[in-house]
Amino acid sequence: MTTGYRTGLTLDEFLKLPEQKPALEYFNGEVTQKASPLPRHSRLQYKFANFINDYSEPRRLALPLPELRGTFAGASRVPDVGVFRWARIPRRPDGQIDDDQFIPPDIAIEILSPGQSRRDQVEKCRRFVANGVGIALQVEDRRQSVTRFAALRID
Repeated sequence: MTTGYRTGLTLDEFLKLPEQKPALEYFNGEVTQKASPLPRHSRLQYKFANFINDYSEPRRLALPLPELRGTFAGASRVPDVGVFRWARIPRRPDGQIDDDQFIPPDIAIEILSPGQSRRDQVEKCRRFVANGVGIALQVEDRRQSVTRFAALRID
């Protein structure tokens, strides 16, 4: 969904815009607005975050953060769920989670909503992986499928 904002903004100009619901995202000078989540989308988002959190937070392995803005590699995106390994959670000097996230999450989960382009979501997942996200997952409720995107590792 395209907003009324002009294209050609710099990332710094974008970051000065007021937050909106649904969230605005920035890539290649273009501002777009995320689709407003429908109940099934919201439930899946909650279930993924809960599933990861129930296992990983008590063990201090990882932390899922729904709708978290991440600004890195010249873009500012809001995956449906971003997951950080425990040691990589950006923190303030007092140990609290930092509100400003300037590193990619380890996992980005995108849930396809009705009306969203599957092709656009695939490209978004590919861009996540190309810019430092370890794994991107595209979840399609209607197809009951999850597609995993990861960087090719040559050792």
